[in-house]
Amino acid sequence: MGLPSSCPGRSDVRLFLPLSILAVLVGCHDFDEAFARCLDGGRCSPQDAGVVDDAGPGLVHDGGFFGCADPHRPGNQYFGSGFTWDASFHLFGCTGAVSYASREALCARDAGCFSCGVDWWLSRSGKAVVPSSDYWTNDALGFASGSSGTCSVDYEGNAPACTRASDGGLSPVRICARTGSGCEVNRCGFQSTTADDFGGCGEVTTAGSLCACE
Repeated sequence: MGLPSSCPGRSDVRLFLPLSILAVLVGCHDFDEAFARCLDGGRCSPQDAGVVDDAGPGLVHDGGFFGCADPHRPGNQYFGSGFTWDASFHLFGCTGAVSYASREALCARDAGCFSCGVDWWLSRSGKAVVPSSDYWTNDALGFASGSSGTCSVDYEGNAPACTRASDGGLSPVRICARTGSGCEVNRCGFQSTTADDFGGCGEVTTAGSLCACE
């Protein structure tokens, strides 16, 4: 929804435009911030608009996770911000069922969000938030060795993608949900057997996507 063409007086806003409506119009959560941004002709940043969503912890924008193409899809997750290479970026798990080749489609590309690689996952601040869905990373990953909990994955150039038992097709490694995932092997580390949430080698060929944006 776009900005109003002109801002009403502050008293008019309080009388006739509820906070929730004004917040949606300019993307803010606080009335005074919303009014100031309206006067400036700008929107609040997603950080300014952040509140806790019932679906899980994280920043939300207009009631949904702003890093995902479908911000209101149940199960979307927020994995933190403050990366060493850019403190303003945020990391999201965007649920869905797309092929690895279509992973970018689940990110809010119109807002500048993109499918991100392993480094983003390893450097996330929200490590207490465990994945509740499977997510592709932008890096193609393969399975190196081991079994669940004591396994390792690596870039596909260093480790082959798993093959599906059913048809011999490739089953790329991904970030796996702790329960109910499409991963046959899980809790693998990246280039290490220290348990993390990488895995795969199952029959499921689709997943959600790990997305980042400001």
